Amino acid sequence: CKYIHKLEKGNGANIKKYDYSIEMSRDIISIDTATFRSIGLSSDELSKRMSENLSYEIFIKYIDDIPAGFIGIMKVSTPHYLAHWIDLIAVSPDYQGKGVARDMARYVKNYVRENYPASEFMSALVRSSNTASLRSLESEGFRPDGKGSFELLFSE
Repeated sequence: CKYIHKLEKGNGANIKKYDYSIEMSRDIISIDTATFRSIGLSSDELSKRMSENLSYEIFIKYIDDIPAGFIGIMKVSTPHYLAHWIDLIAVSPDYQGKGVARDMARYVKNYVRENYPASEFMSALVRSSNTASLRSLESEGFRPDGKGSFELLFSE
């Protein structure tokens, strides 16, 4: 399902923008290790890779100074539109079901609104089986595009 949300204002506590530091890279990797296990980079490699990609931003939510989850957004600028894409939401198992994903979605929605006022919309592609992410995004005003006309295609 493709989700689109018109942007609104707001704030988010305990959420920090990734600064490419080794410490924050370790936090991202620790969350990934507990969830998707898909990064496969050292903290040094992650820091270097992400510092070279200015169209991608990561935000980490901390609860009592413990990394609880992260969310990645990508700026998409084409001749047709300027928008932002929620690429990934990852929440450590100990914090799932506690509003972490919802808080991060709200935070980045407001971050984009305040820092990229020309951005026309936000979207997210979510597996239909991922009901927790779907509920989190829906609680923040994201809705299916209603067309059902998008398919995500991969090539190796």
